[in-house]
Amino acid sequence: MPALPGAAVEANEALWTRLWNQELASLAPPPGRASEFTRRLAHWGLTPAPRDQDLLLREWDSIPLQAWGVALQRQGRWREAQTRFEQALLLNSNNFSARISLACNSNLLGGQPLELTPARRLAEQLGNPDRITQFVNLGGPFDEPSFANFLGAIYLDRGLLVQAAEQLERVRTLVPDALASGLELVGIYNRLRLPERSLALVNQLREELRKTPTTNVLALAAVDLDLAQAECSSWLLETNQANARAALQAVLTRHPDDPQIAQGIVIAFLDLNDLADAGPLVDERLARTPDDVPSLNDKAIILIKSGQAAAALPYLDHALTLTNDASVRLNRAVAYIENSDFIPGKQDLEELEKSGHASANVEYELALVAEHDLDTNSVRHYLQLCLSHTPAGAPLWQQANAKLRTLAPAVK
Repeated sequence: MPALPGAAVEANEALWTRLWNQELASLAPPPGRASEFTRRLAHWGLTPAPRDQDLLLREWDSIPLQAWGVALQRQGRWREAQTRFEQALLLNSNNFSARISLACNSNLLGGQPLELTPARRLAEQLGNPDRITQFVNLGGPFDEPSFANFLGAIYLDRGLLVQAAEQLERVRTLVPDALASGLELVGIYNRLRLPERSLALVNQLREELRKTPTTNVLALAAVDLDLAQAECSSWLLETNQANARAALQAVLTRHPDDPQIAQGIVIAFLDLNDLADAGPLVDERLARTPDDVPSLNDKAIILIKSGQAAAALPYLDHALTLTNDASVRLNRAVAYIENSDFIPGKQDLEELEKSGHASANVEYELALVAEHDLDTNSVRHYLQLCLSHTPAGAPLWQQANAKLRTLAPAVK
């Protein structure tokens, strides 16, 4: 969000100062020593109850005061924000948002680096993700990196990309070396079709990765791969396939002997339909480890995509002697169907259904088998299932939708 103009900040500060001095301070519970009457009540275990209206007003007024503190803090006005958080807590000591925002404020003013609690751990502590929205409703917005990261994850899970980006951008501001949040933000930018932002952030994250101590080489290599895949997606949004390939080749050059990197790059090349670059990598891995299931599966995919489904079957047969992986069995079903061997293809698909591995891809292939059997009702049934289990607009969704449109209307 854009920064508030200085005049707007000053006008709001003057408003809240006047409100505090003239109205709100008198609502706060009086500090200091208790009155003689209060001490006598306390002697008998009694305390004077606050007037209901005063209590309600304190809770209500604490919320916008806390929100203004957050606005100040996000403008870099840390001292002024601290005052507003403290005032919000004077009005309502149970204002959770003010409490965690003040803790963040105090740590930064004290020169203490902020730590980022993983979203999963916070979710376990809260029990119910919706509790975070209850805190916001009862106390106002907050400004603290761990809870912003958690709220960003909730927004992302619910498809609210802009709101998720706003939270994760704040995490990046408060904890600049938070690589995981940065990677999430790159993915959001790509989904929002903002490649200029995602590419700039990829460069920042890669620079931070270079400064990270190499205590865990495998973890750093995995992040490097994630960055390369994200950069590839960004360049594709710019319709620059050459740079997309270069991003993938670069990470392969940096980690030439890492099998996980090689597998990730092969998958990325296959997603690009770049069989020319994927093929040699897979052949090299198979020459080293002929029983490597992912490589056998990748080799079969390359052959299927290049129109050689029959040649793919021996690789898939061999892989299924080593594993019962659902993706391998699905690819064998695809190879059979591409090769017009519908009976064994259908058997593999039915086996996947029985073992609980039904998916949109399985349903689409079953529709192709039913189409060969001239069973129009089953074709329609499986295509509709496929559409219901596929994000609208995705390539498989478009294929299934186009095929469904070619069918004659159902007989009533």
